[in-house]
Amino acid sequence: MRTNARVTFLKGGVPTYDFEIGDYVEQEPIRETKACHLSTLGLDRSFSLFGDYKSEVKIIRLLQPYRKPFDLVEINGVPHKWVHNRLDHKVFYVAVDSVNEDG
Repeated sequence: MRTNARVTFLKGGVPTYDFEIGDYVEQEPIRETKACHLSTLGLDRSFSLFGDYKSEVKIIRLLQPYRKPFDLVEINGVPHKWVHNRLDHKVFYVAVDSVNEDG
């Protein structure tokens, strides 16, 4: 399989409370970048699988399974949320994370 893109799996980055300074401290998320084949899911297929055609669902196909826990997937700097995985963690369906969008 040929790869046409790179995706970054993000874990963490959740602010935690520091008792010494009495405030929340941002932590750097753990990033892991993988080569993949990236494609979009058509409107017909998106509606039949997920019942929603408004969000743009992308398909990430990896060469090796990715079984580590993650919170978000970054594609070209844009955060995407995990929707579903198939084929033993080799294929992921992701959608744009509307919570983290500016605007």
